[in-house]
Amino acid sequence: MSKQEDQNIDKAIFDVPLSEVTLTEVPMLEGDCTLKEAVSLMQKHHVGALCYVRDKCATGMISERDLVRKIDLDDLEWLEKSCKEVMTPGPFTLPISATVSDAIKLMARRSFRNIPIVNESGEYIGLLTIKDLLEFVIRFFPNFVSKYGIVEGWHFQTVDDYSEGFSTSSENLSFVSGNIFLAHLSRISHHRPLLLDYQASVSDAIELMRERKRGAVILTRYETELKGIITERDVLQKVLGKMALDGSLKVCDVMTPNPHTLLSKHYIAHAINNMFHFKYRSNIVVNEDNYPLSIVSLLDIFKFVAFTFYKDELSIL
Repeated sequence: MSKQEDQNIDKAIFDVPLSEVTLTEVPMLEGDCTLKEAVSLMQKHHVGALCYVRDKCATGMISERDLVRKIDLDDLEWLEKSCKEVMTPGPFTLPISATVSDAIKLMARRSFRNIPIVNESGEYIGLLTIKDLLEFVIRFFPNFVSKYGIVEGWHFQTVDDYSEGFSTSSENLSFVSGNIFLAHLSRISHHRPLLLDYQASVSDAIELMRERKRGAVILTRYETELKGIITERDVLQKVLGKMALDGSLKVCDVMTPNPHTLLSKHYIAHAINNMFHFKYRSNIVVNEDNYPLSIVSLLDIFKFVAFTFYKDELSIL
C-alpha cells in the first residue's frame, strides 16, 4: 500500500483487514507458568503485556499494569504464584479479518492498549498494540508527522513559532486530515501529573500509582525541580524480581533521570516522534520554567486521533 501525502485522506483506506498491520513480536505464555516466568519473559523481550494461550486460544492477558497494581508487596514469595492469580481472564479478541478501522474504534472506546488477534478458528495469532495501529495510521501522513522530527531540547521562544494547524471545520465525514497531528499538546494534556519527592521509596510510588490509577509518577526536588519519572515499565524492567520491594529502595535509584520534556505548544507529531524514537510511552508536558503540568501517554494520543477521525461514530471523550 503506497503512502499518500495529501492533507485529506478517504477514511475507507483504513477499512482493510488487520493482516495489513505489522504486529509487534510478543511471546506468549502457556502451561502452568508462574509470575516469575512471566516477569522474566516481559523483561527479556521489553514488552508490557503477554497473552496466556491454552489449547491455541487466548484465555488470559497479563500486563505490567496487572503486576504493579495487583501484587502483594508484603508477600515475599509472590514470584512463585501462578500467573492466573494476576492475569485478566477471557480477554476481548479480534479476528484477523476485522478491519483496521474496527480495531481503532474498539481500542479507543475501551481504552485497550493491547488486544489478541485470532484466526478464523479462534486460534491465537499475535498481539495487536496501539503502537502498531498508530504506526499504520501515520504512514499515510508523512508530511504531518515524520518531517517534524524529535525534540531533545527546546526554547520557548522557538516553540512560539509553532502555529496550530489543527482544525475540525471539515463537514465531510468520509475524509480525515493529517492536520490532526499539528494539534498542540494542550488539547490532550488534561491530566494533572502525580508528583513525588525523588528521595521517596519505590513502594510509595507504586502505592500512589495504585491509589490514583495512573501509570507514571513525576519525581521532583522541593516540589518544583524536575528530577525524573518512574513508570510501570520502570518498575517491571528494573525492580520486579530484581530488588526487594521495601522502604529502603528509593525511586531515584530506578527512575528515568532528566527525562525529555515538551511544552503544551509542541505538536502531537513531536510527541509521537519522541515516543517512537526513544521507546517510551509517556511525554511530560511542562511550562517555560520546566515545571511539570501533565503527562501525555501514547494511549491519550491514540484516543485523540481515533475520536477525531471517527467523531461521527464514537462518543465524545
